[in-house]
Amino acid sequence: MRVAADYFDGQISRSLQVTLDEHEDLAILTGEIEQQCPLFQLRVSERLASQPRRVTFPDGAFLVIRENEAFVALLATTGHRDSTIVRMQQSWPATVAAAMACVTLIVGGHLVGLPLAAEVVAWAMPESANVIIGREALLSSINI
Repeated sequence: MRVAADYFDGQISRSLQVTLDEHEDLAILTGEIEQQCPLFQLRVSERLASQPRRVTFPDGAFLVIRENEAFVALLATTGHRDSTIVRMQQSWPATVAAAMACVTLIVGGHLVGLPLAAEVVAWAMPESANVIIGREALLSSINI
């Protein structure tokens, strides 16, 4: 399966029109430039809605993919799978669950964690500090 892409070599700003194909664990570029690279050396950017994906080569050159759906199909033939985090970011139920977990942690921390921490600090405070704090509070309220 061939995928149209723009190749940027990192040396000049002009893009080169290429097609990307895969054969025997090699990424093969044909078009204005001919190049091969082992698949395991390539970095594939995360999927972000309909934005073009980027494939980065070890030397810093990169491809900007023009056909996202064809690229997804090509990735599937190579056995590439998005990470768990990327799949969760693309899933509304996982996003809602993560938001609910954050709210639960914040509310739970405020209702349980904060009072518990205050109690631990109060028990750990020496009696002399308690006397000084009480005296200073009393003096500042009298001087108002």
